[in-house]
Amino acid sequence: LAEAKNAFLRAQINPHLLFNTLNFLYNQVRKNNDTAARAILLLSEIMSYAIEQDEHSGKRPLKAEIKQTKNLIELWRLKQRESTYIDLIAEDGIEEISFIPLVLVTLVENMLKHGDLTKADHPARMRLSMKESIFRIEAENLAAPRSTHVGFHSGLENVRQRLAYRFGTTAKLSY
Repeated sequence: LAEAKNAFLRAQINPHLLFNTLNFLYNQVRKNNDTAARAILLLSEIMSYAIEQDEHSGKRPLKAEIKQTKNLIELWRLKQRESTYIDLIAEDGIEEISFIPLVLVTLVENMLKHGDLTKADHPARMRLSMKESIFRIEAENLAAPRSTHVGFHSGLENVRQRLAYRFGTTAKLSY
């Protein structure tokens, strides 16, 4: 029990240090570089959302997730040298549905990293809809000619496992 309490307290210190540092960086950068300052603010918002916990249901209204997904897209656009074409389309009323956090963010991050989002005539799209009482997330994008991003390649598997853990066989991820 003492070890668990200690781990819990350590987990609270790490975000505090992160956000204090991001705040310091923002205040240092904003005087000279609006774009970098905006990027720091977006990252801070996304990270804050990512570590928030809903201890009761493990779910949150999609409204907050959609906002952070849009922040991620804006952050991506700030760092790109070319135009990025991606649409997030949410059916009316979807924002009030409660769902497990970081699924949309992870799926869009995957699209940004591995998709070709440079074609205005074929933008990447993520659609959120409710059909026959089933919440659906549909994403489509062109594949990048070759991925230049290195990483753990665990995003989609992480989403699949989280859906299975929370919803059992009633949730499905296919790609």
